[in-house]
Amino acid sequence: WILLLMTISTGAYTLMARMDVLEAHTVLWGTRARMAAEAGLNLAVLSLRDPDELTRWIPDGRPYKLRIQDAIVEIKVTDERGKLDINAVDELALQQLFLNNGLEDDQATKLAAAVKDWNDPDEMERPNGAEEETYLASGLSVGPGNHSFVMVEELLQVLGMSWELFLEIEPGLTVFSEAGGPDPAYAPVEALMALPDMTQEEALN
Repeated sequence: WILLLMTISTGAYTLMARMDVLEAHTVLWGTRARMAAEAGLNLAVLSLRDPDELTRWIPDGRPYKLRIQDAIVEIKVTDERGKLDINAVDELALQQLFLNNGLEDDQATKLAAAVKDWNDPDEMERPNGAEEETYLASGLSVGPGNHSFVMVEELLQVLGMSWELFLEIEPGLTVFSEAGGPDPAYAPVEALMALPDMTQEEALN
């Protein structure tokens, strides 16, 4: 019995020691990752303020990779002026955005009208749009907000907006710029797709 007790005690102590080692490694690597991320943020701020235009970072969402000791950090900076403000953009630009992301003409027209019906203050349904009656007829218990979008994620509540389409366009959207269109100098690919006659190949270039 004494031998059995000693075996159990030794096993318990070994397991506790192993758990302590794993916990220490987790804390160590977590701290390294956090410090690398903070270093990346500080380097991004410095690079955006670089007086040399040739080395200054461009805040259009492109990735910059840096090695910080033994960690590879990827940093993306996007100026809000380069994004498409879903509160200020017009219906035609929304149609263009949806068309360039794979929707058919009638789908893009209806979805663009539904987005504008969501953030206008009235209950009057525009052509191809969607107000409360249309939402209820579609089996939804909640209608449009009839106010400005507070966050981009509210687009998911608009009738006709799919999760897949939202994931495609979300990086190029904002509710903060208050501009009718994206600034091409800072626009990521997802925002450039709302410009007239823009193709994906041209946006990527």
